[in-house]
Amino acid sequence: MKPEDLIKAAEELNEIMPLDPVLDTTLSPDKLAGLVKEAALWLLVTDELEDSTVKTIKDLSWNSSDFKNLKESQDPMPAFIRFGIIEEEHDAEPPKKKAVKKPVKKVRAEVPEEEVEEVVEEKAKEHLDGPPKAAPLGPSAYATALAVMGTNPNMEMHTLYVIMKKKGFDLRISSGTIKTAHSIFRRVFRSLVDNGYASTKPIKK
Repeated sequence: MKPEDLIKAAEELNEIMPLDPVLDTTLSPDKLAGLVKEAALWLLVTDELEDSTVKTIKDLSWNSSDFKNLKESQDPMPAFIRFGIIEEEHDAEPPKKKAVKKPVKKVRAEVPEEEVEEVVEEKAKEHLDGPPKAAPLGPSAYATALAVMGTNPNMEMHTLYVIMKKKGFDLRISSGTIKTAHSIFRRVFRSLVDNGYASTKPIKK
């Protein structure tokens, strides 16, 4: 793998994901490759990647040990399946944290989008201790996360999780929605700043 391929992949991950700190593209290829792998584990199935970035991530030689220390809010498999980073015969399925009633069928990247959505739903159920809890009354997790981000556009992901948990949202159910809202808000805000419609400095009241 060429160093410039790693750098390009790191730059795109920095662009589409709220990484803190961002990937340092001046590091040695070996160190940068490790950071790219760590960042890729936060990919969502809704993320969009250049083909060259997908190829670089796929060429990083994944194995089951790469998935042993995932956080409860991480589930990269739907995105890995969609982009073809993990193939059907590849033994890289992360270990189950909870017992499941029936196994989830692995799906190759070329399957129809509706089947990928079914896999995402089944994978989400694996993190539940029991029957899904009723959502809190009021705004959705997505709308609430956007409203919270409005008070601090540069809010870090873990801070947003803490606030959303205090507002009564079950992070096992809503973590993906909250992360998506955080990512989209950051992209829109960055675009507004770049085009002169917003400022990174808070407005004094």
